[in-house]
Amino acid sequence: MSVLTEAAAAVWIMAPVETRRSLLPVLLSLILLQLVVTATQEGAWHDHTHGRPGSELHDQTSCCSWKRLVFTLQWPGGFCQSLDNETLCRIPPSANNWTIHGLWTDEWRKHGVCAACVEGMNSPQKYFQICLKLRGRFDVHKMLEDAGITPSCERPYKVPEVHSVLAPHLGNKHEIQCVTDDKDREVWFQVKIPLTRNLTVGCDHRGGGDIDGDPAAGSIPGRSFSPGHPCPPQVPFYYFPIDHQRPRRPCG
Repeated sequence: MSVLTEAAAAVWIMAPVETRRSLLPVLLSLILLQLVVTATQEGAWHDHTHGRPGSELHDQTSCCSWKRLVFTLQWPGGFCQSLDNETLCRIPPSANNWTIHGLWTDEWRKHGVCAACVEGMNSPQKYFQICLKLRGRFDVHKMLEDAGITPSCERPYKVPEVHSVLAPHLGNKHEIQCVTDDKDREVWFQVKIPLTRNLTVGCDHRGGGDIDGDPAAGSIPGRSFSPGHPCPPQVPFYYFPIDHQRPRRPCG
């Protein structure tokens, strides 16, 4: 652990409980950054690319046979509805747009490891840079806003309406996902964008893995997630605004 990370951890331990909640994302970010730097310095990702005797990654047939990536963006205004425990959800003040949920292969395992089979993603730094570039490329908020689709508590939308706006940018195979809130409303919380190995849209390949499942669901200790589902085509859904004070109940 770096000196900076140790100092942040010490501050977090000594801080009041309410303050800890706001400091936790900073501490987790520092730990993640330290892990990325360490892995890069030690050349650990060389083994992910070329394999190592005795390593499960040496089996390139199983790890590198994937044909599709799924890039998932999440809307903070709907994310808290996916949590079973409303007290767990906090939206940082800086979160005012669609955020990155993840980038996975369709034979997904071990988080980003199998993506290392592609040269442009064969290090932690490259992998995260690709995610950031994709986030800039797929500016869903602007696409929707330009078409007059904006967050609202009163105006519901339908899948065909939103799909027609996003398809020219995300491809026809993107998936609009909802969760059902405690008032039985369908609430938009994420969009899944299938990509080819060279990051072009429109891929429809389905490998042996469960790409429709959510690899991150339930992966955070102490948090229980309600599974997302494709928004029903003929049932209106809501694109809730972000409410930092009432993240789970932005519309009452």
